[in-house]
Amino acid sequence: MRSYTSSSSFKIGVFFAILVLSAVALEAYCRNSPNLRSLPQVTMLRYINFDGSNAAFGDSQVGEVSHIPGFGFFGPGGLQTVELNRLVRFLFAEVEPDKIIIELAPQWFGAYHVGRPEMISATALPPEFLKMALLSSHFYSALKDHFLAAAYDLLSVGDAAAGEFDEPEWRDIVTYADDWDRLKAEGGAAFNWSLFPAEKQRVLMLARAYAQNPVSDFQDSMTAAYLEDAVAYVISRGARLCFVEPPVTDDHRYLRDQIPGSNYRAFEPYANALANRFNVPWVRDVMEFTDADFDNQDHLHAEAHARYWPAVAKACFG
Repeated sequence: MRSYTSSSSFKIGVFFAILVLSAVALEAYCRNSPNLRSLPQVTMLRYINFDGSNAAFGDSQVGEVSHIPGFGFFGPGGLQTVELNRLVRFLFAEVEPDKIIIELAPQWFGAYHVGRPEMISATALPPEFLKMALLSSHFYSALKDHFLAAAYDLLSVGDAAAGEFDEPEWRDIVTYADDWDRLKAEGGAAFNWSLFPAEKQRVLMLARAYAQNPVSDFQDSMTAAYLEDAVAYVISRGARLCFVEPPVTDDHRYLRDQIPGSNYRAFEPYANALANRFNVPWVRDVMEFTDADFDNQDHLHAEAHARYWPAVAKACFG
């Protein structure tokens, strides 16, 4: 009987040892394999590996490249507030946050988020207590299915409206977006928005204005609830929080207010009320920019980013 028990214990021990070794090997593969380098997978690895206390959160206007020493920048394209909420809870479940910047801008509530897939889904992040890439659905799905996770669309546009500020035709948007891509690739670091033809600028600005127009009654939406819950969470964890609205070109700001059914003007009173409610500064217009400082209508180019974000940090935290 003792021999049988010893034999069973040994087999169970071997079984669990194999499980552990397999998990270690798969984790190493997830972290190091060039076959697992889709955008969501690379992004998840950044989140898993981050152990800092200072961070900036938002969409692609914030971006993924740090422009403030000692800060992590977490701004994937098209980030939604439900994803923001999951991310701050994941990163700061054990680490106490210190200086935190959260983008506060109207596109959080944009119509283009309706029905949009979530990169940071409920299964995308591993458990906070076991931060293994293997436990992210972006990795275990790829391992199971033997192909990389597909990228999702970053822009969706609805039906056309009527009037002076018509929503552009989709074929024009695609054509001019391709032109912008080509000119930016050809110009490299020397390219800026002022070099792009004005008539094509207008089409792309209108397309973005419609796509990011806050939905009706956004103040009472689940999108707002997720944003406000994320804010409350980082404050409860002891963070010194600051809101920031990244700059856009003057023409783009003007067109946003002119489109039929624009809800952009309703955003400012909401943002002011949110900042007052949580006693958080809302930093805007810390410096002046021209079109030459932008890559497109609402994204600064690298040199301007390098000037802008340290000024934001100073305005937020002194």
